[in-house]
Amino acid sequence: RRCFRRPARLECMMQDIAWLMQPRARADGAASGGGSDNGCEGGRLGVGFTSVPPEWGYFPSKNDRLTAAQLSAKGIPPYSAATAEFAIYNAHASALRALGAEVAPPQPRSFHGVSVPLGPAVIFSPCFAPCMSALARKLGSPQRLSVSRKS
Repeated sequence: RRCFRRPARLECMMQDIAWLMQPRARADGAASGGGSDNGCEGGRLGVGFTSVPPEWGYFPSKNDRLTAAQLSAKGIPPYSAATAEFAIYNAHASALRALGAEVAPPQPRSFHGVSVPLGPAVIFSPCFAPCMSALARKLGSPQRLSVSRKS
């Protein structure tokens, strides 16, 4: 395709990335022989991935309100500004739950036809808790923490 009606981002499937790399980087046995010139065992680059629950880090905001409402009505994730905002709240609430805190679960709510999971608006500044271990240290005893739906 050479022309787009509006700005578009070009994507590839994650599993296709390995085929674009040098053979010694792939984990399919196509590694070339030779020495360890890159500091990895057997000359392999050791390309891999990390997987986390989607609610901890997948918050696209790519659809306008009207498109998001249409998608939401069809049961398709709307990926709008509203869903991205509430996803941040829920990600932070999930982090508290993972550390043992009692946090009210989100309930479905609709805003302008866009269904969002409405729960406590939990926000952590990146400088307060850039990772789970820092959050656990800052909270001290997270299992003693309780956050209501209205928080």
